[in-house]
Amino acid sequence: MDMALPNKKKRSEHLSEFFKILHLEATYKILDYLNDHGNCHHKDLKHLTSTFTLSHRLNDLLKYTLIEHHFEKEEKRKEWYTITERGRRALELLKRLEALSERINDERISQGIDLACTTKSERVE
Repeated sequence: MDMALPNKKKRSEHLSEFFKILHLEATYKILDYLNDHGNCHHKDLKHLTSTFTLSHRLNDLLKYTLIEHHFEKEEKRKEWYTITERGRRALELLKRLEALSERINDERISQGIDLACTTKSERVE
């Protein structure tokens, strides 16, 4: 029996979940905000999305080491988030993909291509 198969399947599922999380709007907003502002408290990020979504996205970003959670307990508790180098690279790739998508859409518009109006047979050819 091939023992690599379960690991390969797990890795594939892990990557699929990772890309799904990267695709979410709140992920981009959080990474971009942390990249621009540095150390941020939870309350600093609340304006980006709902409280429920923020909590889930922060947990997802922590899971994939795209951000770090810092905690100090001296006289007063201090807690903040920062983007990691891996998070910066992921954000840069997301920005490149966004720019590429915009460029492709601009080219389609300038060429007068309206994919919504083409028939199925025209797409196949």
